[in-house]
Amino acid sequence: PTTLVSVGSNVGPSSWSWDDRRLLFDWVKDSGDIDIWILDRDSPDSLRVFRDSPFNEGNARFSPDDRWIAYTSGESGGLEVFVESALGDGARYRISSNTGLHPQWSPDGKRLYYIDRTGKLEATQLESTGSALTIGETVTVTTGLEIGLRRSFSVDPTTGNLLIQRPLRDRVSDRLQLVTGWQNLLQHERSVPASA
Repeated sequence: PTTLVSVGSNVGPSSWSWDDRRLLFDWVKDSGDIDIWILDRDSPDSLRVFRDSPFNEGNARFSPDDRWIAYTSGESGGLEVFVESALGDGARYRISSNTGLHPQWSPDGKRLYYIDRTGKLEATQLESTGSALTIGETVTVTTGLEIGLRRSFSVDPTTGNLLIQRPLRDRVSDRLQLVTGWQNLLQHERSVPASA
């Protein structure tokens, strides 16, 4: 193991660039504020904040061409997915409109997947031309995903296949049954002859 940089505690890596040079990570400050930082592994002095604002940002992911970074931000009052230029030229776009969590790129960079607040897996079409991004149609891929701190889906970086983790639903565990007078049932069981 090699130490790339020492920045204290409450740090979690979120994405390597596809050229394996840069690392994005979330840094939770003592105040509870979460910001996105970026590090060039060949130049430890390059450590810099990528996204620092009064709002929490995190779960950043490099696009397959390393030109864009998708992440979540709480600036709208709820968590939404944004895409921002990795070049730092100011180009920035809001992708989700009804909450967005855990953004993941398709291998060709033309779709961005994320979960909305109801557990729908959404896919938004994106087209990158020069320093601009065109946002296309958003479709629901599937529903019923769990919403939490961990991703409940993943995109295969080679094939683009989706691996989806669904919550285990069992008809028995979905119901609560209350049995009253169960002591009488035991008494009745004891009084029934074995041959009956």
